[in-house]
Amino acid sequence: MSNVSSARLKARYAAERRFRALGLTAVVFSALVLAFLLFTMTANAVGGFKRAELRFPVDLAASGLTVDPASLSSSNAMAQLETAGLPDIVTMAAGKALGAEAAAEVDPQAWRDLAANIIADPQLMRGTIEAELAASDDLASALRGDGASESLKTLATKLEAEGKLAQVWDPGFLTRADATGPQAVGIWGGAQGLDADHAGHAAAGLPDRGAGGGLS
Repeated sequence: MSNVSSARLKARYAAERRFRALGLTAVVFSALVLAFLLFTMTANAVGGFKRAELRFPVDLAASGLTVDPASLSSSNAMAQLETAGLPDIVTMAAGKALGAEAAAEVDPQAWRDLAANIIADPQLMRGTIEAELAASDDLASALRGDGASESLKTLATKLEAEGKLAQVWDPGFLTRADATGPQAVGIWGGAQGLDADHAGHAAAGLPDRGAGGGLS
């Protein structure tokens, strides 16, 4: 083999090695990007199953809540507790245990979680219950350190240190039908809306719409 042919062969092998190295680098880089995207998506998804909760005692026995426990088996039990003043009872209990500033950061609809517990076990009205209720969206943001005022961040830090505010797993995300805010949101409402849409189309004799918005 001539020196020229040998040099060309060596150059060809070197070029092939560089090509394989570049290909491997591209594959590794793509795998790293995919892993980063999967990690980010998973982290964001996990965040949907958490919410900030304020913890404080509610003395239901001394609250003057006048609801017949037997009536809580009816379909309007939630409305009965609202009419009897449960939202105000929760607000006063929060103010007493947390202070006025923190009590103002209890989610306005959080009393419904306590009401659901009472409906499930009316005997709770005979004592004091340790409420763990959703905080406002602003206080939740302050707890995460996101886009909140310094005063609210200071309040969040103080409440967390006292064990009165925490970021916790929220299994209710799977069962709530609310969509009024990040702290109260649940996916059950979406499922109910989808079922209602299907039922409405069936009742009207209209073709159903698939997940992509087309007709099926």
